[in-house]
Amino acid sequence: MDWKSVRVALVVVAVLGAGVAWRLYQQWRPMDYDRMVAAMSASRPTTGMERYLRHWALATKAHPEIRQWFDATPTMTQVERDQVSKQKTRDGMNRLSDKDLVDRMELLSQMVEKLGVKDCAAFGRGGINPEVLGRMFNLMDDASLQRFSGIVVNAMAADLRQSPPARKALQEDVEQAFMEMGTHLTQEDAQRMADNLQDMASLPDDEACWTARLLYREGSELKGRNRRNLALALING
Repeated sequence: MDWKSVRVALVVVAVLGAGVAWRLYQQWRPMDYDRMVAAMSASRPTTGMERYLRHWALATKAHPEIRQWFDATPTMTQVERDQVSKQKTRDGMNRLSDKDLVDRMELLSQMVEKLGVKDCAAFGRGGINPEVLGRMFNLMDDASLQRFSGIVVNAMAADLRQSPPARKALQEDVEQAFMEMGTHLTQEDAQRMADNLQDMASLPDDEACWTARLLYREGSELKGRNRRNLALALING
């Protein structure tokens, strides 16, 4: 099986989660870090999204860079802060540690296995909206949501401090990861996944969902370097 032409789907679920977090407190002016954390963490959450937001807010307290960003941008509007926060989270994803990247891949695998076919297909295409994200969070236990929100915050903080250095998956490393993955699949399934990853957007929902589930499930089963490299590839393509 030749994996050289496979393009790994970029999934932006964690970035979307960060963006939703900011909307909860947009009615307040001026933007204040302490009030944001207090509001998000004081309530008793009932939905998955509320649980996620609580964990997200608490996780920011471990990163002084985030408070410093608030303090350094007192005139930033809610809309501007929302946009910048999403971009910083996105840009910080390839600064995450190997452990965070692998944990992210495993957590997303757990999410996508539980989703209905339509939502699962949206995940595979990278087109998650807040409604789908909320349903995903509803299916997750509290410990998983806490870890997931921590990874999102780690990415934002890493971009704010511009450390550690950003990384990009090398083509040969991605190919090697897919080659190991192929040894665990039938030849038919390996070819089907390779073909589907060429153009996820054009696939019917059931096929896009099948591909997303298989990619993340088998990726989470890889060992050592191949596992780490695929987790990085799922961040930056």
